[in-house]
Amino acid sequence: MGIDKRSIDTAANHYLEAKAAEDLAAERTAKAREALIATVQAYGTTPPRSDKSLRLDGDQFQVTVTTGSSTSIDYGAVEKFFAHLREYDLSLRFKKIFRREVRYSLSAGADDLVAQLGARAQQAYRACICVTTNKPSLKVERKKDAAA
Repeated sequence: MGIDKRSIDTAANHYLEAKAAEDLAAERTAKAREALIATVQAYGTTPPRSDKSLRLDGDQFQVTVTTGSSTSIDYGAVEKFFAHLREYDLSLRFKKIFRREVRYSLSAGADDLVAQLGARAQQAYRACICVTTNKPSLKVERKKDAAA
């Protein structure tokens, strides 16, 4: 026999109402998240052994905001940096600053080595590095000793 149009409309209406409630809840959650992140960023303290996190403790919850970053290498700038070092007969230092792979990666202690170079070389080096800040993560945990 099939399904009648009223049943289709009722089901569709239920779906749209649920979707609207979900969208409203998502908007409220996003606003609450942003407000909580802003509060922790304004008043939080850095937890032990962490340099990219801030934390606030309540009686029942511990709230931690962590803002990571990622570093990428500008390959064209690295080639220019290498050319600059080669121009001043310093190309051997390049291998101590960058490891040549399929892509360039910073070597341990690169900043210290670059600090020993001239201003033009340091400027060329800085053009090689791109640091982007990631979206902060938020972690809310109920404390074990807090009453539910």
